[in-house]
Amino acid sequence: MIVQWLIKPVEWFVYLLAFLGYVMLWFWAASTPFFVFAVLGLLGYAADEVHGLYWLYAGLATGSLLGIVYAEWIRRKYGCIEFMGKLLSTPEIEGWRTAEQQCRKSWLERKARG
Repeated sequence: MIVQWLIKPVEWFVYLLAFLGYVMLWFWAASTPFFVFAVLGLLGYAADEVHGLYWLYAGLATGSLLGIVYAEWIRRKYGCIEFMGKLLSTPEIEGWRTAEQQCRKSWLERKARG
């Protein structure tokens, strides 16, 4: 009984770390469109002296909305952990691919078929 009381806070801490890691991956996926449109908004801000701030705000708002939509699409279709794992893996360096596996379609196409 006492051991459970000692283990539960550690278990909650591990769950908290896992949740924060998942949230970090979600924000990583959402940040891509956000930064692209933020740069476009900054270019509009630099180009137009009168309405430049509106271009900046429009770029930030559009990037935020598209980032949320994109991150949710990734989360629902592939899962954040699997998607980022496939992006960050280096199978050619690790040497696990055979000639037969290299001829197969990409993992995204296989996953889309279900």
